[in-house]
Amino acid sequence: MGKSKQVGNHKSDKKKNISKTWKTKRRTKDLDQIHADMLPANAAKLLQQEVDYDVTGCAQHYCLHCARYFVNLKTLKEHFKTKVHKKRLKQLREEPYTQAEAERAAGMGSYVPPRSVEVHTQQVEEHMDSTEAPASSVEAAPLSLLSTVNVPLGDYASVRERLGMAADVSKATPPEGNERIQHASAKDAAGGRTRPRLGWAASTLLLILAVPCIGVGIKYYRDTQLSTRHEVGLKTLGPEGLFLFSSLDADHDLFLSPEEFKPIAEKLTGVAPPEFEEEFLHDPDGETITLTAAMQPLLLQTMTKSKDGFLGVSHRSLRGLRSWKSPVTPSSTFPASHFRIFLPPKGKGELGEAWWIIPSELNIFTGYLPNNRYHPPTPRGKEVLIHSLLSMFHPRPFIKSRFAPQGAVACVRAVSDFYYDIVFRIHAEFQLNEVPDFPFWFTPGQFTGHVSLSKDASHVRAFHLYVPNDRSLNVDMEWLYGASESSSMEVDIGYLPQRRGISRQDVFTHRGADFQMELRAAGPSTPSVVYDEQGNVIDSRAEGGEPVQFVFEEIRWSSEISREEAAQRLDVTFYPFKKVPYLPFEEAFSRAEAEKKLVHSIVLWGALDDQNGRGVLRLVHRFVLMPSMSLPCASAGSGRTLRETVLESSPVLALLNQSFISSWSLVKELEELKADRQNLDLSEKARLHLEKYSFPVEMIVALPNGTVVSLRSNVPFTTRVHHINANNFLDQTSMRPEEEGATSFSFTGGFEDPSTSTYIRFLQQGLEKVRAYLPS
Repeated sequence: MGKSKQVGNHKSDKKKNISKTWKTKRRTKDLDQIHADMLPANAAKLLQQEVDYDVTGCAQHYCLHCARYFVNLKTLKEHFKTKVHKKRLKQLREEPYTQAEAERAAGMGSYVPPRSVEVHTQQVEEHMDSTEAPASSVEAAPLSLLSTVNVPLGDYASVRERLGMAADVSKATPPEGNERIQHASAKDAAGGRTRPRLGWAASTLLLILAVPCIGVGIKYYRDTQLSTRHEVGLKTLGPEGLFLFSSLDADHDLFLSPEEFKPIAEKLTGVAPPEFEEEFLHDPDGETITLTAAMQPLLLQTMTKSKDGFLGVSHRSLRGLRSWKSPVTPSSTFPASHFRIFLPPKGKGELGEAWWIIPSELNIFTGYLPNNRYHPPTPRGKEVLIHSLLSMFHPRPFIKSRFAPQGAVACVRAVSDFYYDIVFRIHAEFQLNEVPDFPFWFTPGQFTGHVSLSKDASHVRAFHLYVPNDRSLNVDMEWLYGASESSSMEVDIGYLPQRRGISRQDVFTHRGADFQMELRAAGPSTPSVVYDEQGNVIDSRAEGGEPVQFVFEEIRWSSEISREEAAQRLDVTFYPFKKVPYLPFEEAFSRAEAEKKLVHSIVLWGALDDQNGRGVLRLVHRFVLMPSMSLPCASAGSGRTLRETVLESSPVLALLNQSFISSWSLVKELEELKADRQNLDLSEKARLHLEKYSFPVEMIVALPNGTVVSLRSNVPFTTRVHHINANNFLDQTSMRPEEEGATSFSFTGGFEDPSTSTYIRFLQQGLEKVRAYLPS
């Protein structure tokens, strides 16, 4: 018959068949309904029901507390001794939940503890099993006597008729029970009414027995077919190809239906279905809003190439960067209705719920967009407004970035009766050079901000878009040294400064800071044309030449979340690996010490959850670490590969949440902590992290306390326990299964990604290595 496809339920005795648990056709009465049945009037009716041939036992053997019918009195008595019945009695000993209790819980009254109800198993008449029952009890329990009658159970009507007739017989000279029953049986047989019913009962019984047999046969056939398809697919596609195929096979039937194959065909052919964007007609009399752009040019000294005076970097390559000093459009006016793209779609208006404004189009089939481009494609649909906004900074914004993450996401932060406050995040980039210079890509870490607008998008109260500067690096830069896609590429990272001091709290509250690259509304949107009470157009300027002043009512939010929490929701949408909280370096070690857990630390040159430093995690032709040292990158995409594969896999997420405190740190930030003499303990931890760090990414499992006993000798060592470089990790996971001696695919358990299993083994080895040193 093959193995069962159900997995992950080895120790559960309560959910052996989940489908049966949730289907309503087997649902019995709830406890409050049974309490109602236990009332004397209702109980009498249920325990003395009329004969119903469609119910088990003809409705004569009913358990009041379990709301179940039984075939005869014997099975009913056996049921009374089972744990199921005794457990139900225990559940019924607490009075049912009522509306009055719900109102008290809501504050309308004082708390009253639930009372105990005394519940006992119902009594059954012992003479029901006797063959010589008194005539007075025949009508009370006719079906109980049927167990002693030697006639088919299907002929209940004739038996009941005879039993009723027996009640009228004189009590002084009752005939013998067995003789009367045999006489009735013989009469029924003579009447020819028994054999047809016997044949019908036998046919029904055979049909009932055949149904499960047929079901078992069908299941065995399907399992055999799936096993055969799996073997053929493994031989034809190999483990990697079968894994990709399984990721597209939504219903796991080892076939790709037309709907499952549709997105692949669109990506391979480049022919996408037409987009049906909702058209918003511009109202010439509608409100407009004015946005102002501001930016500070990149600090060239923050680029790593500046440490050796940009040695080997041609002046032409950086021409576009050096000449970009200010926004190309300092101020621009937009119709308020165009900001409708930020409104939540249907079904997405809940507080804190995130949705895609511009969904990402990158996947394993599309790969990445080309680098040798100068001008962005024509924006479509919701891309138009975002393209217009970013064009205020530079004339060549690319809304669809070449690499992940790509797109725009929004989240409802606050709601009032008439307004939304929407927090959004956009990943886009600029191409700065013009022909004949080769392309230069300028990719800010992210564009984030918020917009407060009415629910019909007729009025925009506030708008702010900016590039955060709460990290030491926030821009990724890449430039080509040739016209073809295969040309050499240089990669660097830098920092856009703020005009005034800013803290991380300012990033989320927008108080006391001017950001380095931002768009800000000069004020709320105002009507283009002003009318008086009679409908006449009023001059937009008063008699003194001053513009008309508008007074806006204050928005009172009925429900809201913090901007930091909303930003976290957007992070998780872009990066599923952030379902595990990644804390700052110092906070991670403090939390690990308090919770007695290990620290899962990732050290890298660029940010793990941002666009800045993305190129460093990707293809590096040559990267200058220090004025006198440069290292080639042996692997492409180490950090990006980590966050898009193993770090967001369910087994790794579960293990990290259970046994680790996670953190990621920039090399530059650890260097600053190392140089801090005010906190020697933190400085030593940063030093040991940097001591074992290798470009581009290092994964570390560390102890929360200062020292432990070395596993090799009695010499104490500090913090460092277990580490692996990303390049070595990718080399291990790129080995073919036959080279490792075993396949990583299990038909019953699904595909086990080699990189995921390797990373889990790395974490588990770290746990085993220091188990003796962690407090219990």
